[in-house]
Amino acid sequence: MQEKIQEEIEELKKDIQRLGTKNAEGKYVVKFGVLFNDEKTQQYYEVFYINILWHSLVL
Repeated sequence: MQEKIQEEIEELKKDIQRLGTKNAEGKYVVKFGVLFNDEKTQQYYEVFYINILWHSLVL
């Protein structure tokens, strides 16, 4: 499960870079609404959320 979480964190970083802009410090930023109004991220993170719920119930 730890590997899957790490994969999803890396995917989130990619989405932040894809949808965001660089701030004055050179770091990517994106507003929550922009990130989660994107169709690709909606579908991906919906599955991510379901996986988290499933694993919390199994434990």
